[in-house]
Amino acid sequence: MEQNIEFWLPDSVKHTKEHCARVLLLALVIAHQIGLSEEEMDALSMAAIFHDSRRLNDWLDKGHGKRAAEYYEDYCCEHDTKSNKQAIPAGTCKRHLKIN
Repeated sequence: MEQNIEFWLPDSVKHTKEHCARVLLLALVIAHQIGLSEEEMDALSMAAIFHDSRRLNDWLDKGHGKRAAEYYEDYCCEHDTKSNKQAIPAGTCKRHLKIN
């Protein structure tokens, strides 16, 4: 999946796909240690993978988390992913189709 995610800062030295992969690894190690469920780990994994995908710069970018969450939501709707059914509220994809 991570090969298909578009990052707005592809030339960044800080917020790269490799950074997100490290965040994913560390998040899953901690999640396993504290006993998160498989469903919780799936949601955490998606947050780790997408969390910096919509950065506008490498410094203070207060809106990047919200933009990344919206991108994840759109990504799930477009790709009909399993995570869509777990993490995206029912009806959200239909709402996006009406807007777009």
